[in-house]
Amino acid sequence: MSPLPPSAPVQVGNVLHHPAFGFATVEEVDPSGATLRWERQGSSHPVHVSKAALATAYRRCLPNGLLARSVRDPDGARAFVEAEPLAALAMLLVDLEAAASVADLRDWLLDRRLSTAARFEAWWDALRPLVETDDRFSLARDALSLRDGVDRSEVLQARARPLPVPGTLPASAAFGFALRLARALADVHLGGLGVVPDPAAVSITGDTIQFRTRGAPTAQGRRDDVRFVLRLLLEQVLGPLPAPGDVSESDLAPQLGGLGVTLPIELLAVATDGLAADGAFRPADGFALWERLNVAEAVHAMRRAAPWAHQAGACAGFNTHVGVLKSLQTQVNQDAFLLAGEPTFSLLCVADGISQCNAGSGDLASNLLIRSLRSWWAERGDSIRDAEPPRVNAAIAGALTRANEIVCDAALRAAAPDLDDFIPMGTTVLVALTRGNRVHLASLGDSRAYLVGRHGVSLLTFDQNLQSERLRDFVAGRHVSWTDSGTPLVGYCGHFDPDGVPALAPLATSVVSLLPGEWLVLCSDGLSDYGGPEEAAIADLIGTTVRERKGATVAAQAMDVCRALVDAANRGGGGDNVTVLALTLSSEYGAAAHDGPVPS
Repeated sequence: MSPLPPSAPVQVGNVLHHPAFGFATVEEVDPSGATLRWERQGSSHPVHVSKAALATAYRRCLPNGLLARSVRDPDGARAFVEAEPLAALAMLLVDLEAAASVADLRDWLLDRRLSTAARFEAWWDALRPLVETDDRFSLARDALSLRDGVDRSEVLQARARPLPVPGTLPASAAFGFALRLARALADVHLGGLGVVPDPAAVSITGDTIQFRTRGAPTAQGRRDDVRFVLRLLLEQVLGPLPAPGDVSESDLAPQLGGLGVTLPIELLAVATDGLAADGAFRPADGFALWERLNVAEAVHAMRRAAPWAHQAGACAGFNTHVGVLKSLQTQVNQDAFLLAGEPTFSLLCVADGISQCNAGSGDLASNLLIRSLRSWWAERGDSIRDAEPPRVNAAIAGALTRANEIVCDAALRAAAPDLDDFIPMGTTVLVALTRGNRVHLASLGDSRAYLVGRHGVSLLTFDQNLQSERLRDFVAGRHVSWTDSGTPLVGYCGHFDPDGVPALAPLATSVVSLLPGEWLVLCSDGLSDYGGPEEAAIADLIGTTVRERKGATVAAQAMDVCRALVDAANRGGGGDNVTVLALTLSSEYGAAAHDGPVPS
């Protein structure tokens, strides 16, 4: 470890070593000295150290050395010692600045908790033959050192390698990689620096991610670093994403679920906020991002481990409105919804009729869909109460296939004798079938399902429109022209194949387990289009509304949440019909008379 001469002033983020007290990180610097955070705090450890003491009694660890890494990222340092033993050994010798016996090396690794006694013996036995044939090392009578002329700075790079090719990180490894990115970013921000926002300036050494740094960033600059890191993560899993000039990062958020890779929904909640155009919605810095990701990963693990509680009951609320601005054009609400069943086994649906049609109408299409689903539920719903998930999904697909035929037949009758020169009617559909704490989702179009929990707000569906198809083509490496907003729907009920035969469009399905206290919110695009300027704002609105609305009963709270969200869409312009359903697990099944039939 190098001395700390007066000519090299201590900086925030430096790792220091004292022979008696151990290791500390510099948290603050002032004219008289520095405030330290000790790795192993004791009552006698000084909190503030004078300049004179810093220069005489302390040694500064090399920023990229093994000892500094073991303080900043002990898990990463341990993994590095195992994965890159020669590089780790060389780095430790550079840190110590002198020859060391094997016993000394053992003591340092054990003291830093980078190894155990049993593991070290096996580690050194495997490593010794390599050391004896590596011309960087000199080994004489168990005294190990680096030979003269070895580039110490190169040793400290420790075989840094670039990031993997975008699109090669498995979705199952996304959380682990995200946490490593966040921790590395927190280290940079702790040092008062920012990162160079270029994937080529990011490298991996062992299990540690390193950024090329830049000067002290502003508060907004730290939020920009967070956005860069989250985009970097998404590209590692999904592949190269469109340039911000073609598709803004905030506009990517509603489409991430449709790019063919199943990312954890809790991670998508963090990414949605992190990609926001408005920096106020992003985590403030690397520390805030690290904290969000740790919570999200914990919730993800809980959800995966949650058993099927088939007797868990739910309470639901609803509200719908033509839209204050839309009502100046027409008083017809083309949205329709369904609440059917019982607390432990229910069917919810939101349908938003498509306005641009002249063979039938959007309100007729959405109502035909709801009637068809209500009939199917009454006749066949109970047969899948205890069925396996694939059978439940197949049953929902069958019900929607029948509904699609009904809507198409009505369009054909309206356009008789054929559809030439007509636009057939259609409707979006978002189905949520609940069985205890499990929810089966099926969607066509741009009506959305959100999950509100401790991790934030996750969008569980994606908008099935022209833009989603373009993004899939781009990620697959095909040329795409970003000529317009791409809002026309490609997924809807009332769909015909190219030969004019009714055919259900590809259905997006998923199954999610609700945890205690979580809320499921279903809505038409009247909320997502007018509740806020971007997806992060919509998520914030929904999350804040759920947290702030409290009712005398859970059912009353569910109704209040729906009313509040509909009101927010109308305050935001109300340019479209808006429908909201909200559901949460509860032991309360009844509702006050004025709250309506919850459940139906």
